[in-house]
Amino acid sequence: MSHQKIIDENQQKSLEIEELQQKNLRLSVKNETNEVKMKQLVDKLANSKLSIDEGNYSTACTSQQEIQCLICGKSIEPGEDQSIRCPLLCNQLAQRASTVSSMQWEASEILNS
Repeated sequence: MSHQKIIDENQQKSLEIEELQQKNLRLSVKNETNEVKMKQLVDKLANSKLSIDEGNYSTACTSQQEIQCLICGKSIEPGEDQSIRCPLLCNQLAQRASTVSSMQWEASEILNS
């Protein structure tokens, strides 16, 4: 092989390496951006709740203050000590801190199952 041919091959390889390094840098930046977006979406999902209604399986419940009586359907607000009293039926329903009703689960519980 001639000396010039070796130099040309080395230059070609150097250009290929430089292109690959630039592509690697672009992909690394894109990967970091996607990781940030994914974390934001996971946080948003963890902060929201999914409820199962009659025929509607993906209604998002973003507020724990809006609670409906499972018997009469009337909107009620939680009382003190995490218990709920329906004004129409005067029934007290025990409410755990992380669960609004037996028909609703937090998104993290769904993801972990």
